[in-house]
Amino acid sequence: MVQKLHAYQILLSFRLQFSHRKKLSAEELVVLAIVRSSEKYENLEECLSQVFSEINEMYSCKNIQVDSKLYNLAIFFGGDMKFIQICLGLVSSTGQYACHWCKVHKQDRGDVSKPWNFYHLNENVRTTSEIKEIYMGTLKPNYGVKHLPFMTIEPVHTIPDELHLFMRIFDFLMRNLIDDVIEKDDKAKLKGENGGYLDSLVKSIRDCGVTLSLWTSQGRGDLEWTSLTGTEMKRRNHHDCAIDAMKVQKRLELIVNSGRSKRKYRKTDDQFWENGKQEIQVRKRRQILQEMEKASTVHNKQKFPDLHKMTDIEIKQKLKDGGINTRVRKREKLVEMLKKVLLSD
Repeated sequence: MVQKLHAYQILLSFRLQFSHRKKLSAEELVVLAIVRSSEKYENLEECLSQVFSEINEMYSCKNIQVDSKLYNLAIFFGGDMKFIQICLGLVSSTGQYACHWCKVHKQDRGDVSKPWNFYHLNENVRTTSEIKEIYMGTLKPNYGVKHLPFMTIEPVHTIPDELHLFMRIFDFLMRNLIDDVIEKDDKAKLKGENGGYLDSLVKSIRDCGVTLSLWTSQGRGDLEWTSLTGTEMKRRNHHDCAIDAMKVQKRLELIVNSGRSKRKYRKTDDQFWENGKQEIQVRKRRQILQEMEKASTVHNKQKFPDLHKMTDIEIKQKLKDGGINTRVRKREKLVEMLKKVLLSD
């Protein structure tokens, strides 16, 4: 697992997770290296090459023997998206083939015409051996491969940090919102109306205490706006994800060895589970059925009034309320017509 302590420090650590143990604890986390350096391929190669070599050796063993016991190993590598891409020798997230799991082009990520498992097929899944062959120049195209990977761990065993995957969601939502109001303004202009949707959006955001400015870029003429970073980012983020994650981790540390003791149960009636419980269930079921029958009777009385007590004028008025105008004078026929109307409702 890889963590950034701050902009120029990288923490490399590992933890053993046994299949029969589901709890997580920070005490089981072992630090392998702390590097004060920027995230660049050359720097990591110089500082962590020996660590990666030992990790690769462990990964190739598949099992390890401890005190005459043989343990099977399954090694997973986690970190933020940038660090995983560097370790696998791939381009950054802005590249055309940035995914470290498959070889999807960035223009095809939203293509729904392909089957759901198209990029899960063997020919589209990345492997470390293929990345090495592409780097050596034996395979084309390069699919975003820039360097020789540090690790032999297969890309399917790499897990990116969810926080870094979702960081830019707000920016995309903001862009979609601005594009939508601009489109509504354009439609209003075509109809000769005064839209003002964009101005209303800007005013609403500013009323929240967040500074938002829009302008047209020179040269291209595209509409741009403030990125809402720094102080403005803090104003719009009511929750700090990093702090929330640290609080959750600390809570896990405190409760990892604690548990609620079983409450003592003392039977007061030995016959309850044999006869008493069944009698209570039968009584409740009978009561529910009676209430349902009573409610159904009240509903039928409201829906189907006593037709024999109604006059012909009242029956015709009911038919008229149901959308039927008739000149029939025979009472039996009128009653039959009203019954059909009530049943159809």
